[in-house]
Amino acid sequence: MRFRSIHSLRGMAAMMVVLYHLHSTGIVTGVDHALYGWLVGGVDIFFLISGFVMVESTRGKAIRPGAFMMARIRRVVPVYWLFSILLLNSLPGQSLYKLASFLFIPVVRADGVTHPLLNPGWTLNYEMGFYALFALSLFLPDRWRFPALGSVLALLGASHYVAPLPGLLSYYSSPFVWEFLIGMGIARLAPGGHPLLVPAGLLWMAVSHSWIADPFFSLAPGATMVVIGSLSLEGRMPDIPVLRRLGDASYMLYLSHMFTFSLLAMLHLPAALTIVAALIAAPLAAMLLHRTIERPLMAMGRSRSGRQTDRPATSNISSMPGSAGISSRSCA
Repeated sequence: MRFRSIHSLRGMAAMMVVLYHLHSTGIVTGVDHALYGWLVGGVDIFFLISGFVMVESTRGKAIRPGAFMMARIRRVVPVYWLFSILLLNSLPGQSLYKLASFLFIPVVRADGVTHPLLNPGWTLNYEMGFYALFALSLFLPDRWRFPALGSVLALLGASHYVAPLPGLLSYYSSPFVWEFLIGMGIARLAPGGHPLLVPAGLLWMAVSHSWIADPFFSLAPGATMVVIGSLSLEGRMPDIPVLRRLGDASYMLYLSHMFTFSLLAMLHLPAALTIVAALIAAPLAAMLLHRTIERPLMAMGRSRSGRQTDRPATSNISSMPGSAGISSRSCA
């Protein structure tokens, strides 16, 4: 089952992040943060989509936790590692920090930054943590997965405000984990919505980001409205090739756009022209990379998974029900 509305929304969320990074990284200067800061809400939309997709792709299926994690790793890791390798020489030494970046473990580097080598990868630290917890929930019967995992996520997010957890757990005791929970709730409860919730949600994010200090409460409500509003278009939304291809390449766009920015910065274009060039070049480059690199890697992973599935039943990964549906959808 494929949700065309959610697939298109992934592309839109990735473009929001592209626009945000154009300004936040200093590629384009002179724009008030209040005008573009809310675009970081594309990440919040991604987190909601992740929760939604994981529930939809596993609903009613007896999926082995190990098979689930392997499907996620095959989908997320190869391209992420490829871009991370390109940045290895950008930071001298700090081998432990670099290793942690590849293993999705948040570690503070020498200058106090927690982000991994590939800056957008900080969201993948949360994603992989969520996948690990979701995999554990697959040990339970389908009807107990949402209540059990939902309780854990709810408590983790609440601890941020009540009593922050020690060590590594403090990183994951963040309101961000509530967005995975909200996405799961949307999938389980199927709340009715209206297409007007999409512009209303974007407007909420744009307006509230400048007057609500807590980023969760300024962005998550708007992101929730956008996701519910998008789902209300399901079945009524035409197949628009550009949106479909942008959705296909959304993960590649998310990981690669900073490299595109680096190339554009060498041209020293005026600010307005830089924005236009980035909005054209970043998605086009991502679509090309998706076709030439990401898709072959995905096909290779599916091929290896198929060979493993054909092994005798004694193999501990002899069957992977539902894995094709899981591995074909990424919400980074």
